Amino acid sequence: MAKPQSSETPPAFKDVDELIRVFDAFMKEVLAHPLIGPKLARSKMVVRFQYTDPEAQITINFKEPPKDPALAGNFYWGTGPDIADPDVVFKQSADFSNRFWQGKENVIAALAKRQVSAQGSITKALQLIPAIRPSFRIYPKVLEKLGMKHLII
Repeated sequence: MAKPQSSETPPAFKDVDELIRVFDAFMKEVLAHPLIGPKLARSKMVVRFQYTDPEAQITINFKEPPKDPALAGNFYWGTGPDIADPDVVFKQSADFSNRFWQGKENVIAALAKRQVSAQGSITKALQLIPAIRPSFRIYPKVLEKLGMKHLII
């Protein structure tokens, strides 16, 4: 007997390595951007994104001076004692994040619909949205450069 097909769409990222490859390249582009990076650095925040499907965690630190002078902040994958405690934590699916960084999702609406959960200085973090908006044009270019056009919406 044939197994019924699921109506669910498969996750955008095939595995955690693909997710890290994409967001590693994207973070480097955003943090090196001459307009976006400095605006984010002025926030002096530590922001953590916890992803599901696949599971991963990235922490972006704008409190400490950047280790790489070409970047406006530091970012770290995973957990560890040297990773600063976040001011805000956003938890969402990796698929949501893929759509968000292409400008296809509204984070405030997603918080209301519980597609995204947040803890900490949420209001302060949401004030960064105007600063990150130009990165919506960068993200698809990163996907294209990495040969991952299938992720472009």
